[in-house]
Amino acid sequence: MNHTKEPWEYLEPENWCGLAGLIRSVGGGDQIAKVEIAGWRPKSIGRVNGQRIVTCVNALAGINPEAVGDLLEACKYGLGNLETVIALLDRIQESDNGYFGLDWRRGYEFEATRDRLKAAIAKAKEPS
Repeated sequence: MNHTKEPWEYLEPENWCGLAGLIRSVGGGDQIAKVEIAGWRPKSIGRVNGQRIVTCVNALAGINPEAVGDLLEACKYGLGNLETVIALLDRIQESDNGYFGLDWRRGYEFEATRDRLKAAIAKAKEPS
């Protein structure tokens, strides 16, 4: 099913007598949704809700939203395997005693990849 093309933007009401913020497409200006900012909720919650919707939609541009959970699980699985490979290469390097004269990790950015995966997983788990 198709949806309005990204990017989207959140707009505050033009005056504070307005009851709703507006979510619309950037460029095309198509109205997508109104976000209640008055009534029983504090105005700040409505504003944050509208901005959160827009942030999520724009972040998922070009990505199937149903795959996000799978991507996070794949990152966790890949991180576990990568940490195993790093540990094995360290053991090989230690037991080699320089016999082969090789740096068993040369040319690979294992630690940088591991650190990026850890950071991405931690960021995905952060409450927003």
